[in-house]
Amino acid sequence: MVEKIASNEAVAQSAVSSISKVSIPKGKKTSLSQSTVPSMKTGVEVSNQLLSNLGKLVKSVQTQADKFPQLAKVMAERDRQQTFNAGGK
Repeated sequence: MVEKIASNEAVAQSAVSSISKVSIPKGKKTSLSQSTVPSMKTGVEVSNQLLSNLGKLVKSVQTQADKFPQLAKVMAERDRQQTFNAGGK
């Protein structure tokens, strides 16, 4: 028996669309109303930097994920041109 193993463009596109829905609210900042405790002020600074870095990470992942549907298309075309033998005659 000959089994065909193929790349699935629709699955790749579906996965990418889920990733593209992730967002980090821009312009949001952590604030501290009245505390004068130095570690609390430092915590606010760290939190704001983390939000900024997380936004950059999400954007980077989305940029890379956008490449997957095109890659799946190329792989699907190669799959169509090949026959795989899964152990049968």
